[in-house]
Amino acid sequence: MSQCIHCFRCVRICEEVAGRFVWRAWNRGDHTEIRPADRTNLRDSDCVSCGACVDTCPSGALRDKNDLQSASSTIEIRTVCAYCGTGCELLVGVQQGRIASMRPVLDAPVNKGHLCVKGRYGWEFVHASDRATAPMIRDGQEWKPVSWEHATQFVAERLRSIIDEFGPDAVGVLGSARATNEENYVAQKFARVVIGTNNVDCCARVCHAPTAAGMKIMLLAPYTVAVGVRTSRWW
Repeated sequence: MSQCIHCFRCVRICEEVAGRFVWRAWNRGDHTEIRPADRTNLRDSDCVSCGACVDTCPSGALRDKNDLQSASSTIEIRTVCAYCGTGCELLVGVQQGRIASMRPVLDAPVNKGHLCVKGRYGWEFVHASDRATAPMIRDGQEWKPVSWEHATQFVAERLRSIIDEFGPDAVGVLGSARATNEENYVAQKFARVVIGTNNVDCCARVCHAPTAAGMKIMLLAPYTVAVGVRTSRWW
């Protein structure tokens, strides 16, 4: 921390952008120290490792471990994060055909120069040695790669046999928080129209429960109030 210049950028971005309030300036004058607000270390604090403070530090007092372990990027490609449906924009740093870093786009209208821990650091799966790059069907205890046509035919035959033996409610369809609204709409239509079941669910029901609660308050509450007022006038 001898490189810290006490600009308080880490404190402000954590409070005003990330909303975590992890960093705090302790003492005054020459004795000023930037430390976690609850007087613990970062591991025991409320830090979620979003990397905002590291990204905004101008002096090198806070450094990204990925920058220390890998070469600098030769090109940056602007794209949209694929982890959820928020639509945060990011800059993908590429070095010799491989992803080397992720940075937020400062003028992005959605994330406004901020990324969560998944968007900033959740990209190593792209080059993982055990990543599945083709459809696979399990044969006993082993997974064998097959063509897309074979995989589609296999799934269709298995669904048909299950429905014929146990009925359509023996099948459930799971949507994805990473899929678009249109793709999830097609998935639920496939479940209800093609298969004939209402067993439709999505991971967003659990992990995005706070998001759903906020959207419910924002979208449904005004409608409920308006309907209630109008109904009272009718009566």
